[in-house]
Amino acid sequence: MNQARPDETPRFVDASMLRQSDDDGLRAELAPLAVHPVGFTIAGVPVEVRFNVAGAADIYRRRYRHMLSEQAPAMTACAVARSSDAVFWACDGPLYSWDEGPVPDRIVAFFADAVATTTFLQSIDDLIALHAAAVTNGRSAAFIAGVSTAGKSTTAIACFRRGLQLYSDEFCLVRAGAVLPHPRAISVRREGSELLFADATPPSPVDAWLRANRGHDRENVGFDELFGTATWPQPRPLRVAFAAVAKERAPSVRSIAPAQMLAHTMPSARLKTRGLEAVAALLAVLQPLTCYELTLGPPDATAEIIAQILGAN
Repeated sequence: MNQARPDETPRFVDASMLRQSDDDGLRAELAPLAVHPVGFTIAGVPVEVRFNVAGAADIYRRRYRHMLSEQAPAMTACAVARSSDAVFWACDGPLYSWDEGPVPDRIVAFFADAVATTTFLQSIDDLIALHAAAVTNGRSAAFIAGVSTAGKSTTAIACFRRGLQLYSDEFCLVRAGAVLPHPRAISVRREGSELLFADATPPSPVDAWLRANRGHDRENVGFDELFGTATWPQPRPLRVAFAAVAKERAPSVRSIAPAQMLAHTMPSARLKTRGLEAVAALLAVLQPLTCYELTLGPPDATAEIIAQILGAN
């Protein structure tokens, strides 16, 4: 069933706009309507998100096209959009709803991803997920943490142009001290593409994509489209941590202690443990790392600093 595309729906949304809902049998009523499944893997675990709207399922499938799987899912989430609202849930977790009227398919896919991935990542044993881009030079790995508008994706793309490989622009998945690939498709904002296009850099496969797409917001851009290949690096030990804290005309770094990096990463970290146990688990990951606060400058100059520091570790 297709939903209207109301012009008043905001283009950029946040999961905090959802309201936790009472179940009261609503889950059992709506679950049979979600007949369009998208199966994929997270950290090797098969999962599935089911939609009642085919268009939203197609968008979600494009987002995870490098990770698709036909294995029986270990965990399942659902997204059901109706004429006046949309309801989302994952596993046996709470229901979340959008009550502001009909929702475009891309927003249904976005909210479904926010609810599903949070639950999935918090349910996988021995996995810590940080809200961060993750890159490697083939020997060691680094993450670049920051809020959603900090410039992680732009910096990660610039790192690729500087010879690094990208695990993910959104989540750094860590297991046993090593970073795992999470090649979800990338959303490139107009401002980021303009910055990258204006930067003087060595030629790379990214250049052709930027020439064709600069000045536009592009969602669900695959690794194959952006980088010219649908391959990603093997797990490598995590050695360096960056927290993007500001933007200036020139990039710079400031060395900080792992405990200070904890303050940058703990609020958005996703892991199975809770409370003080979660703090201890994350600190154990951060303790061996060389940690920096990162002031972003032009993307290439920033990526050059990241590559140099990673090369020294």
